[in-house]
Amino acid sequence: MRVEVVNTGNELLSGRVLNHHLAFLGRELFALGLRIARQVTVPDGEGLSEVLREAWIRCELLVVTGGLGPTSDDVTRRAAAEAIGVELEFRPELEAEVCRTYESQGLRGTEWAARAQAWVLRGAKLLPNPFGTAWGMIVEKEGKSIVLLPGPPRELQPMWRDHVVPWLKEKLGVRSLFEHRFRTFGLGESRIEDRIGSLLRKFRSVEIGYYEHLGEVELRVVSSDFREWEEAIEVIRERLGDWIFSEDGESLEEVVIHAARSLGKKLAVAESCTGGLLAHRLTNVPGSSLVFTFGWVTYGAVAKVQELGVPQEVLERWGEVSGPTAEAMAYGALERSGADVAVGITGVAGPGASPGGPPAGTAWIGLAWPGQKRSFACFHEVGDRPSFKFLLTQEALDLVRRKLLGLPDKG
Repeated sequence: MRVEVVNTGNELLSGRVLNHHLAFLGRELFALGLRIARQVTVPDGEGLSEVLREAWIRCELLVVTGGLGPTSDDVTRRAAAEAIGVELEFRPELEAEVCRTYESQGLRGTEWAARAQAWVLRGAKLLPNPFGTAWGMIVEKEGKSIVLLPGPPRELQPMWRDHVVPWLKEKLGVRSLFEHRFRTFGLGESRIEDRIGSLLRKFRSVEIGYYEHLGEVELRVVSSDFREWEEAIEVIRERLGDWIFSEDGESLEEVVIHAARSLGKKLAVAESCTGGLLAHRLTNVPGSSLVFTFGWVTYGAVAKVQELGVPQEVLERWGEVSGPTAEAMAYGALERSGADVAVGITGVAGPGASPGGPPAGTAWIGLAWPGQKRSFACFHEVGDRPSFKFLLTQEALDLVRRKLLGLPDKG
């Protein structure tokens, strides 16, 4: 079945609002065994009818988002009716219902808006909207279907899941695919492909999708054959091993917090170039207060000495961005917090570097636990400071994960 999506809205084309509809619909349709063959984003107002007419000719299922409100630029109803060759009809009961909704909200003088939203495509299956006043619609004609959905995500997504998905399953007989996701850190996409590619080629029904972002690669394993799907998952688990940090969608910080909680361990962090981002990520996880004890941001040398007890001679001999300094930061945090595991991060976020100092992109992460400390060198090309800082927190979280779970350091 050929599926096309048309998203309407000036805000999508101006860049003020990201097109989350496309990502949402793509995932939802894929889970039903369908793929979007073509997607178009068009501005509000005129010209929509021709876009819809062309899409209607090509596809069997057309999904349109936005433009169902009461204002002059909400033209999706009329454009869709013209495109597929049906009339609009006025539904007094819808007008009355919208009026009641407005009155319950204390709104007056909105009769015009209620009347505008009471026009629907003739023969449409109406989709209730408990979070707004714009009804969704499904029209089936000549073996094809068009689905009209409101623009706000909080209205569109429940309407899709509660009404469109059951209709698709019943009317179109779509077959669900089996899907599993792995999240990995530390191996690039090409290295993962080297490890699993040749082994997975024997599974003809299995598709592997890769998404790489700041050191993390997510693998999406999809198949219509349950047996091959299960076998492929086991192959990936065996070949990637502890490079996999999650199979249930958890982020690295969630994995770390949950592991620390289950083991009864306390954590502390001392940050320089990441400016508190590691502590921020950890404390975003519900329940982090049970394991996260202290966090320091010691951006300058004086703070490292005064707050963490980093020896002055270490700074003078090795510099602020060095393995010994990262270790001393971590060990100072460990001693002062009473934690079981502590992290120290120091680096050069760039874009420039101090004369005679390490180049931008250089970083060291220290790890300390009772009686021991270690440091790990990192170097990443600096694209922008926020990405560099985030990537260092990824590295630190993965080191803590491995330490908590008794896994070997990545080689």
